[in-house]
Amino acid sequence: SEWGVSVWHFYLSSALPKSMVLTLPLVPLAIIRIPEQLALLEKRFCRTNEEGSMQLSSSLIDTRWLAILLPAFSYVFLYSFLGHKETRFLFPVMPLFNMAAAIGLDRIYLVGWPPKGKTGSSVVKLAMLGCTGALFVTFVSSLCFVAVSHSNYPGGDALYALSQHVHQLVTENPALKTRPIKVYIDVASAMSGVSLFGQRAASNEGGASSSFHKSGYEEENAILAPSWSSFTYLLTEEKELGNDEFREVKAIQGNPWLDLRRVRIGTRESIYIRERIGWQQQQELRGGNE
Repeated sequence: SEWGVSVWHFYLSSALPKSMVLTLPLVPLAIIRIPEQLALLEKRFCRTNEEGSMQLSSSLIDTRWLAILLPAFSYVFLYSFLGHKETRFLFPVMPLFNMAAAIGLDRIYLVGWPPKGKTGSSVVKLAMLGCTGALFVTFVSSLCFVAVSHSNYPGGDALYALSQHVHQLVTENPALKTRPIKVYIDVASAMSGVSLFGQRAASNEGGASSSFHKSGYEEENAILAPSWSSFTYLLTEEKELGNDEFREVKAIQGNPWLDLRRVRIGTRESIYIRERIGWQQQQELRGGNE
């Protein structure tokens, strides 16, 4: 509950629709013979010639794929009982849901365009045209989601910008290379792109010895404001620190959204890089005293 609680139907009403967009309605068709039932109704009311018609099963449920898809459905059902829900929790079963959508689309195609010598359902053919449009919309939506997610890692961008800033300082003053740099990373930065690989790369590219310290939401893992004075740099979501010891180096854009009115991806300031004032001069004074 400390990380947030969602309603029980979050995966059905939000996570799956956002992940699959307009291909989600195809998933039930992997098990339920709706296209066949539509074709049978068309044959009954339109009195289609039985000789050239495709032989259709009158059974509503197709159990051939249940053994593969039932674990995915059960997974979503059981995870819905957990209070804390995230879309990424569905990633292990998303390939199965995509497979189910493909099976459903294939069912529509086979009923609309059966093997040679058989007559397909006109109604199902119209449904297939709608599915083609749904696939196109889903494809375009996926491209938009990829573009938006590109700007959704301000913590990683802030770490890279910090390494470039330090590299420039070290280039201008090589003496700073021997000065240990201590970097504070708050929870928002850590959750939006800061990784061990990024930390290693930042330390190597910066040209100075860097150590990274991550804060946590939990009380035992939190790094409180009074101890910030011991850090050289801060990566934080806090716009106002109430601390005169640090200056802002750069504000990193993040939290993207689709701005449909302006047809662009909108962002706002998310992570701030702050530098302890005078740490370079302290290094120079220390070197002079030595």
